Amino acid sequence: MADAFWVYVYKVQRCPQVGNHDWTACPYAHKGERARRRDPRNFSYLAVTCPAFRESQQQQHLARTGAAPSCVRGLRCRYAHGVFELWLHPARFRTVMCEGGLRCPRRVCFFAHFPAELRGENDPVPLDGLPPLPPRVPRAPPSPAAPLSFPRRVDLAMQAMPGKVRLYGGAAGESPSPSAPAAAAAPVAAPVPALPPPPASPDDKEEPAVQNSRRASEDGSEDGDYPHFDLIKDMVL
Repeated sequence: MADAFWVYVYKVQRCPQVGNHDWTACPYAHKGERARRRDPRNFSYLAVTCPAFRESQQQQHLARTGAAPSCVRGLRCRYAHGVFELWLHPARFRTVMCEGGLRCPRRVCFFAHFPAELRGENDPVPLDGLPPLPPRVPRAPPSPAAPLSFPRRVDLAMQAMPGKVRLYGGAAGESPSPSAPAAAAAPVAAPVPALPPPPASPDDKEEPAVQNSRRASEDGSEDGDYPHFDLIKDMVL
C-alpha cells in the first residue's frame, strides 16, 4: 500500500463493513478499538509521546485492570497517544530502517525495509496513491423467524385470554390459580343451622279476611289469578 494510505487512512477512516470481522486484519478504524487514531491532516499533534498518556498506560499495566489508557486533553492534546499515532505520523513513518529488513515477520511494520522506502522527517507524503474509500457494505437482512408450533400457539392464546379458559373444573370466567387444587382438597365446613323466626307481636295480628285478601292480592291466586281483582270489582260493580 502507498505511504498516504498508511499515514492518512490506516486506523483513521471508519470501516465501511457493518458485519462482524477481524479488527486486527482490517486497516480501518472501529468503535472502541485502541489502535484508532486521529487524522494528522485535521489534528496538528506532534510526533512525540504524550507524558500523561504514557503515565496512564503504566498505571493500567500495573493495576491489570484491562482499561484503555487515557489523557485529560483528549483529542485536543498536542502529543501522540499510543504507538500508532506516534509511528504513523508523517514525521515518523518509515524514517528508520527495520532491523528485520526483507525478513520482517510483522504484519504491520512502521519502518522501512529497503532503501527505497526510507523517508526523511520533513519529506511530504503525496496523496496521489491514496485509494478511494470502498463503498459501505449493507447489513444482511435478518433471517425469517421459524413458524410457531401448535402447542406454542395454544400457550400464547391462553396467555392472551386470561379468565376465559376453563381450567381445574371451575366455572367459566374464573382465572386459574395455583391454589385451586388445594382449595378443592380442603374439607367442607358444616352448614350453620338457620335461626327460628322471631315471635309475632300483638300489633302484627290481622283479621283472617284481611290476611286472605292480602295474600291473594300478592300471589294472584284468587279470582282468575289477577292481582288486585277486588279493587277493580268494586269500581265496576
